[in-house]
Amino acid sequence: MPAGPVAWSFIATGSDQARTRARGFDGAVPVGTTVTIRSAGQVLAETLADERGRFDVSFDAADTVDIAVAGQGLDAEQTLQFAVRDISAAQEEAVVQRLAQAGSVPNDILIPPAYALATDALVLVVNSGDNTVDNLSLVSGGRGFPPAQLSDTAGAHGPVAAQPFAAVALERLAAVTRMGQSGVTLFEISTGQIVSALDVNQPVTLPQPFVPAVPVDANNDGAVETSISALVPRMFEGIAASGNRLFVAASNVLKSGTPAVYAPGMVLAFDVVGTTLACANPAVALTSFDNPQTIVADASAVYVVETGVLDLAGGSWHTTSDGGIDILDPATLTVTRSINLGRTAPGSAAVTANGTYLYVGSLLHPHVYKIEIATGTVVRGPDNPIVLFESADVQSIFSLVAHPMGLVFASSFNTDQIYAVDSADDSVSPWPFADPLKVGDGGMAFGGAHMLALRPGRNGVDFRGADLVVLMSLAARIATVDTRFIMGP
Repeated sequence: MPAGPVAWSFIATGSDQARTRARGFDGAVPVGTTVTIRSAGQVLAETLADERGRFDVSFDAADTVDIAVAGQGLDAEQTLQFAVRDISAAQEEAVVQRLAQAGSVPNDILIPPAYALATDALVLVVNSGDNTVDNLSLVSGGRGFPPAQLSDTAGAHGPVAAQPFAAVALERLAAVTRMGQSGVTLFEISTGQIVSALDVNQPVTLPQPFVPAVPVDANNDGAVETSISALVPRMFEGIAASGNRLFVAASNVLKSGTPAVYAPGMVLAFDVVGTTLACANPAVALTSFDNPQTIVADASAVYVVETGVLDLAGGSWHTTSDGGIDILDPATLTVTRSINLGRTAPGSAAVTANGTYLYVGSLLHPHVYKIEIATGTVVRGPDNPIVLFESADVQSIFSLVAHPMGLVFASSFNTDQIYAVDSADDSVSPWPFADPLKVGDGGMAFGGAHMLALRPGRNGVDFRGADLVVLMSLAARIATVDTRFIMGP
């Protein structure tokens, strides 16, 4: 790899019908540099990188090409050789392996950044069925240490299972939510050793009494209530971190089925002090819509995805209330902006690498929505969604991840496919991702492409090997993807 300021992170070359094409996405080369394509010393094409560090040129067929970058302050021309691939074959080759069997009812996966560049990088798997957080090697599929085992707790009606739901990394530690116990557990990533845990068992007073559609037992004491003025947060699901502060979504589902009853959703904040957990101050915020499930956080904001009420009727899920996004101040938990997405059941989200846009996936449709963060403008909403594919059936986009080169990957649960969306123009399956990545069989035997995790760093520069990991939750397996087969030298 060349030294200097040229990233060379992901630049694709491949056959595009009768001609060969070379393309660089966001930050592939410095802005304004001259990009020259040569083969056997002959210049095949030349162009300038645009304001996003992108380029896109076509030229006569060649087996290998040199891509040279010059100008804009570079001391000398920098050149790297690329093999020209057939894109369809490259996409099949990119799904490089399927790792060892996951645990029972896997819910989430995580590639801890502090371990991501290691040759034998770890992926953590959260299993709610057997109450574990497992670990697998991205290379061998083997385990480095026994899974972290989360214990039952005593309840009024017997043992209560942990049902871990989601995890987030904080340097050498990771935190996992326990949906069944309304708690958070902290453990060492390298050993699986649990170091501390915190349960929330004090009720939160609601600003005004909540009147459920039907009487429910809101306090798990065997008695039903027709009006609820305070509630112990329940069903901890999504979790995110900003620095040493954790943010947890409490969906507060009081009754599933038809009619479903959801109490007001909550976001709870915790501070990690050393290896212990403490409730933050302020500790809780109410959400604008029901059923918060996914949380994404950075230093400036917390993004909370709320589905609205989901009813199961006639064997199919549908919404009975609007869903949307809350943007919170991470220090005060104040809702700074609330964005209504209607009855689209938003359930997943990712912030683009440049921090400009929030992409949101639907749990009921093969649709993705786009929000400009600075203004809260819904660029692509229910009236003009980004359509991954056409379908009249319920289709779930459970996970989105933002790629540093300006792409967003979306998992399609029912089809076992991973779609790429280009944030520059919202095109679906942009070349060289000319077709979705197939990580399972699809059809009646679909394995359920559920959660995605992207390995931090630059594949081919900082590390080699799989960089995209897919949790196949129905099959309880992990699929790994090496996008360098499609995009790299």
